Amino acid sequence: MPHGFSLTLGFNVLWVVYSDPSTGDDMASATCALGGSLLVFGFDSRPGDYQFRVEFRNVSTGAPLYVWSWNPSGFNDVILDCDVLDGRAYAVGATLTLEKPKAYAVTGFDPRFNVEVRDLDWSGFAYTVEAKDGYLYVGGGDLRESRLVFRVDKLDASLGLVASYKSAGLEGHHAGAFDMVFNKATGHLWAVGTAAGDKGDRWWIEVIDPQAMELVKVIDPGVRGVAMTAISDSEGFVYVMGIEGTGRGGYLLKFDREGNVVARLELGEFTATKATMIGDFLVLAGDERRGGYYRHTIYVLDRDLNILGKTYLSMDVDADSYFAVGRMWVDGSKVYVAGWDMRPGNARWVVYALEAREVMQTTVTTTVTTTVIRFLTYTTTVTETRLRTVTTTQPVTTTVYVTTTQVREETATVTVREPITVTLTRDVTRTLTNTLTNTVTETKMIEREVVREHTITLTTTIERLPTTPVVALVIALTLIAVVALLMLRRR
Repeated sequence: MPHGFSLTLGFNVLWVVYSDPSTGDDMASATCALGGSLLVFGFDSRPGDYQFRVEFRNVSTGAPLYVWSWNPSGFNDVILDCDVLDGRAYAVGATLTLEKPKAYAVTGFDPRFNVEVRDLDWSGFAYTVEAKDGYLYVGGGDLRESRLVFRVDKLDASLGLVASYKSAGLEGHHAGAFDMVFNKATGHLWAVGTAAGDKGDRWWIEVIDPQAMELVKVIDPGVRGVAMTAISDSEGFVYVMGIEGTGRGGYLLKFDREGNVVARLELGEFTATKATMIGDFLVLAGDERRGGYYRHTIYVLDRDLNILGKTYLSMDVDADSYFAVGRMWVDGSKVYVAGWDMRPGNARWVVYALEAREVMQTTVTTTVTTTVIRFLTYTTTVTETRLRTVTTTQPVTTTVYVTTTQVREETATVTVREPITVTLTRDVTRTLTNTLTNTVTETKMIEREVVREHTITLTTTIERLPTTPVVALVIALTLIAVVALLMLRRR
């Protein structure tokens, strides 16, 4: 009976809160923790169009503390991602319109709520932000000669521009970076997204030197659809998740530091929109259909892309639930993730606080040999032909004429011809054929052995938290931004 032990992560819901500020689309995209507050970024539809919205909540209970909102234009304005640098929270967003697209950086989310919004002077969209070594890296798409191309700005803490990278783009395509991650082995910045053309969309990755802000290489993995989010492990492998061309479900690709695909996992109906690493585990957040609805779902994988477990978070909500794009904040064993559901008939905010625990799985494989006995009954018809020889004696009567000469004393001789009846016996042989038909019913017993392997997984919760350092380098795209990109492509 072979068996083995493996560790995975399980998640407990510490609290979940809902917010429905309007009867229109209200969606939460990203979470960042700062001090005793959890900052939740997204947008609401209170003015009729989309406007920036940030909710400050108690990190321990989820209770609301403060709400900040602002409508910078008469179009749809959304905040998509956030990060923390030197004790201050930063966010990026965009005005999603083809007439006057704009990219924004927002800062000042500190305990004094001194919020500042900075126009980045792009004719495009800012989707993602990464903080590293005292700088902010803001990525997205910018119009260049009527084509949208990858763009990454390097900003200081006061949002001053230090350097900028603008891609040469792909001929005949609009392209945008929806997420970025630093490779932990090389230090290069990987920007992942899509290149959208008339013949369809494809994953597109550009690797950038963050010091020189120059292109290192372009990676085209040959996958249709949109690369949505990326994470890196300590050995320099980069994991990129995205949707396929149909828009439901997708793939997870593992790249080495040179950009070669070393492993690939098809995610089926699970659509991952966020990801992070907790210790050596990959944690993906997305949605998967179960019980008639799309559910908020957490997947846990190892670095070889084996699925170790999954958790459904919204089984008590009779409505479709989705995770919005943006950062999933990790603080020790705590995970904060935001999305939305359609419970009131329109989109409302949903924010979770989760606790990650190491869970031991015992996999026991038992081999069971079963003897199967079957009785087989069948009917056989046997036809037999028998030959018999019968000899019979039959009398045969014939008439024979005998001529006799009679001498009499007279001088005359008389010849007389008289009939005589003679009976003879002859043997007659006959062959008789008999055909006999017999029906025979027989029953036979057939035995065979069937060997089956049964795998039983036993789960035991270990009362300790992961001790491996937790890294939260997660940025994801917005589905609304994808729609805007497609609109721009068809312009």
